[in-house]
Amino acid sequence: MSKYFLDNRFKDIANGETAFCIFGGPSAKSIDNIEELIQNNFTVTVNNNIIDYPNVDMYFTADNLLTRTYFETEEFFVHKFLGGKLLRSQSNFRYNEDPIWITPKIDVFSKNESMIKIIGCNHFPSYNRNFTTGQTYYLDGIMFARNHENTYICIEHRDESGESYPTLTLENPSTVETYGKNPMDFISGGNISSIVFQTLRYMGFQSVIVIGYADNGTSNGYDKVTQFEWSAEEIHAMSVHSYVWKDNLKVLAGGELFDQFDLTHGSVSETDLMNKKTKEELINRLNQL
Repeated sequence: MSKYFLDNRFKDIANGETAFCIFGGPSAKSIDNIEELIQNNFTVTVNNNIIDYPNVDMYFTADNLLTRTYFETEEFFVHKFLGGKLLRSQSNFRYNEDPIWITPKIDVFSKNESMIKIIGCNHFPSYNRNFTTGQTYYLDGIMFARNHENTYICIEHRDESGESYPTLTLENPSTVETYGKNPMDFISGGNISSIVFQTLRYMGFQSVIVIGYADNGTSNGYDKVTQFEWSAEEIHAMSVHSYVWKDNLKVLAGGELFDQFDLTHGSVSETDLMNKKTKEELINRLNQL
């Protein structure tokens, strides 16, 4: 099973490359030449963005429902989760008993066979797969990886009760010290960006250029476009990303929260997004794993 893990084969494989990351915020729609940027740079996207950007080089999701939507091969059902807790030793939650039937969108990956796909998983809970909540159970992630070329899993940390604790914060130095060091035990940061940034750090990228991250406004990353409210947990994680990457975390568009919370970030120069040759070399290395 370990061949499906994001393991030491990926360690420093990027060799100082730049990653261009398209997240779900509104600034992602503000770039007119985005397809040209995708062609010329090693490009990462997340969640439902894969529909709009099927030609990216790396895709991430950690959401149970989205993972099933893009990796299942046959129609499946889920129940809408209405609230509560799914813990290791005790659970108390509500759900709608009416099933929601979903037709998978597996064809999206057929357009780009060399794409690397990363599924963020956890060891618990193992019984949320038929609910609209939580992350993918790691054994389900392995099954999806078996059925899809170039697919691997990483795992987010949970405490003994099954909670996401601790989470990334400068107030807990241990979460900074372990940042991006163990893909089988990444510390959570409240959304998919923490898995993305830590994976890219582990892979040895020198810098990341972002759009659609740290934006004010709507999010296009999940099941529908919503007004996105940043949680305290997500803002703490953002401060850690800023601290670790410093001005190598560069904002192409959007990113208003960096300035709002006085967080370090870099600006993008004209040459930062001209990486076609090194992108192709990296893709070749990844496809040989």
